Amino acid sequence: MSMFTHDQGAGLTIMSDRQKGLIKAMADVIPKAEQRFCVRHIWANFKLNFTGSTFKELFWRAARATTIFEHEIAMESIKFLDEEAYEYLINIPPHHWSRHAFTPNCKSNMLLNNMCETFNAVIRPARDKPILTQMEWMRRYIMNRNNEKWEDSKTITHNLVPYVRHVLGRIDFVARSCVVQPSRGNTFEVQLKDDQVLVDLDKETCTCYHWELTGIPCVHAYACILDMRGDIEAVVDPYAWTHTGLLMNQLSNQCLAQSTGRQSE
Repeated sequence: MSMFTHDQGAGLTIMSDRQKGLIKAMADVIPKAEQRFCVRHIWANFKLNFTGSTFKELFWRAARATTIFEHEIAMESIKFLDEEAYEYLINIPPHHWSRHAFTPNCKSNMLLNNMCETFNAVIRPARDKPILTQMEWMRRYIMNRNNEKWEDSKTITHNLVPYVRHVLGRIDFVARSCVVQPSRGNTFEVQLKDDQVLVDLDKETCTCYHWELTGIPCVHAYACILDMRGDIEAVVDPYAWTHTGLLMNQLSNQCLAQSTGRQSE
């Protein structure tokens, strides 16, 4: 618990299904933590009263928007269709469910907590056991999984984790269609189809907000770095470096080992 309450949760990002009790508890215990709501659960409630493919498309467009301009266009379209639908969504602060309002602290643009569903499926064999037996089962499962990841990581020869390398590979193809215009210093104006953005390589920012939000260069920044013949990997956030993942794995296993030691005492 002390890990979560330290500095009132500053630096943490918690995603929930928007349970009222949990929201109140977080406000009391970790008021400085960023709270995100699972957008799939918001949509599940929203569609009970506002059905149709148009509402669905606009809702998810508003949630996935990384700029306030894109978000407001989607919201105004919803308002045009139904004032009540607009009021329902406007009453949920956008920093809980829309990417444009997320802070860049956790370097993730995740909108869904389907990780919980995956975890629930995994622990099904232990769910009917006594609580201590269940906790021990989960501890051993996590330890085994960490070890599997550790062994897999030994085969990685690059500085970036496989997922990020895959993302950059997809970006590389699209970036070659960008038109890059140097502005001053390391700032650039980049055009991709009908979109025009401003990239600042020194500040590692782009007005599309993808770079700051995920820690991975967006297609516009990627195009600028290609134009300068720079090192793409050098501007990826350290969270995506392989040795960072190895360090976190070691710390996790140490915590599990310490937990085992305390139990034996």
